[in-house]
This record gives sequence, C-alpha cells and structure tokens, in this order.
Amino acid sequence: MQSKWYSNLTIVAMTILFCGLIFAQSMKTTIEEIMDNPGRFESESVEIEGVVDQWIKGSTTTTSHYLLKGNYGGIIKVTTLQEPKIGPRFKVTGICFIEAASRTPFISEQNRTELDQPTENTVIIEKEKSNSGLFIALILLLVGLLAFLVYYQTKMKKAQPSTHAPTTFGEPVSKQGPGEGPPETVKIRKDFSTVKIHTAPKTMKLIPGELTIISGDDKGKSFKIAGYPTPEGSVVTIGSEDVTGDRAFAHIKLFDPQRTVSRKQAHIIDRDRKLYIKNISKVNFTEVNGKVLGPEEEIELTPDAHIRMGYLELKYTR
Repeated sequence: MQSKWYSNLTIVAMTILFCGLIFAQSMKTTIEEIMDNPGRFESESVEIEGVVDQWIKGSTTTTSHYLLKGNYGGIIKVTTLQEPKIGPRFKVTGICFIEAASRTPFISEQNRTELDQPTENTVIIEKEKSNSGLFIALILLLVGLLAFLVYYQTKMKKAQPSTHAPTTFGEPVSKQGPGEGPPETVKIRKDFSTVKIHTAPKTMKLIPGELTIISGDDKGKSFKIAGYPTPEGSVVTIGSEDVTGDRAFAHIKLFDPQRTVSRKQAHIIDRDRKLYIKNISKVNFTEVNGKVLGPEEEIELTPDAHIRMGYLELKYTR
C-alpha cells in the first residue's frame, strides 16, 4: 500500500513538472522583460516578437535601426543594415547590448522573419492570456488530484486494521488477529510494597515456576509473572524504571531508595523450555547463587536459585 502511495505521488509530481517545462519552453522572451531588466540579457542571444513601428536610417554618426513594439507596449531599438517593412509582425533574433551613456538596451539583429500572425496586439494579448488561463486550470486540476490521493490514502490507512502490537524488543512472536476483541486491561497488584507488578492477560503464558521475595517488607510473598513474546523468547524485564503500556504485565519494578538497582537491571528469559537470567546493567550487579554476572552475561535459572539485585533477594522455585 505504501509503495503504491509513493508511486501515485511520483506520477503527479512528474506530470506537474512536465507541464511546467512545456509552459516555460512556450514562453518566449518579451521586449518588456528586456526593458525591465536589461542587465539580465546583456550580451545574450535573444528571440523576440513585435511589430515594426518606425524605421530610422543611419548617418555618419548613427547606425540604421528600427523600433520594434512588443505585445504590451514596450519598444526596443534593433540595429540592422536592411530596412524592414512598417506594420508587419516579425520574429527577431539577435544579441542584446546596453548603450553605455543611457543604459538603454538594444538588439543587434542577426535574423528577422516575418510572421503570418495577426498584427493586432489585442488579439495576441488575449491569446496569451487564454494560454495562461489554461495552464493555471491544469495546475489546479493536478493539485486537486493530489489532494484526492492524500485523502484516499489517509482513509485507507485508517480503515486498515493493525495486525501486531508495538514492542521495544522487535516483532512479537504471537499476534492478535482481527476479531479477537480488544486487548485486556492489566491491573497493578496492591499486595506488594517493595516491587510493582501487574496481573498478566489471560492470553499470555506464565513463565514456569514462581518467584518468592526473601528480604525486605514483602519477605515470604510469592508471585507468578508472564513474559513478553520476542524473538529471543518470552522476556520479563526487571529494574527501577516504570514501564507502562503493552509491556507492563511483563515487568518487575523494584522500589530502590538507595539506588542500588539500575533502571534496566536484568531480564528473565523463557527460552527452549529453560529459564535464564541475563544481567543488563553495567553499573549495578546481578548475583545468582553467589555468582556475580557481568554486563550482558546470562545464566540458567535452576530450581531454588537465589537471585540478588541491590537490596532485593528473590528465590526461584519450580
């Protein structure tokens, strides 16, 4: 769907660009443009159209030239050795120069072609206005088409159901399909004071065994917890950070006023029918049966294993 969306945008953009290039090519340099900004065209070859308004024969001190009148009333001097007809419309090609004293532009004629178009400026102006109007109408049509594509794609995106839940671990192993109903609301368990855990949704599998707190105010209390499905296995995160959202049920928050536990302390991983604990922290230690785990080091959790993180001690039973 997304690739089709970008393809449609590309087609519209290329169409607008193509039409713009065609229109730009069709717009010849006008006499008025040269008169308004002569420096832009100085020493450049230009092609202009207009009606010969007056012929002035040269003398010993001046060059023969004629005055060419543009569609919008602008008049420019064109130097030449060949006298033109007065009245007809011509297409003139030449080099644009600027007189040093008056800073007035003039054209040194290289080629002149009489045109078969009407000589009435009004007719020509109206024709150019009509062409400009058609181009503006085309642009508005393309903009409208682009707006429709944006609306259509947005509507289709909203109508498309989501097929997976967000995760910070990567793509989840299990997905909730259409028609399975809304996700269950997890609740915070109120019977603990040193840890914060949530009830697990019924659709989530509990990790084998249970954890028992063997130190602090919650000493002797046990709990089961579900892991969050990831490519690494079902994962339970442990640390002092507060996790909300779809991973809250798979997190054990440790209340640590002495700051002996990191925000991301450890992971318990249910993988291949075995349970592992992995130390994540690079500052605070995770200890299993007296063995201190290094950063990113993991060890299998066996029945009756003792886990210590800061002040908190847990016992895993199965």
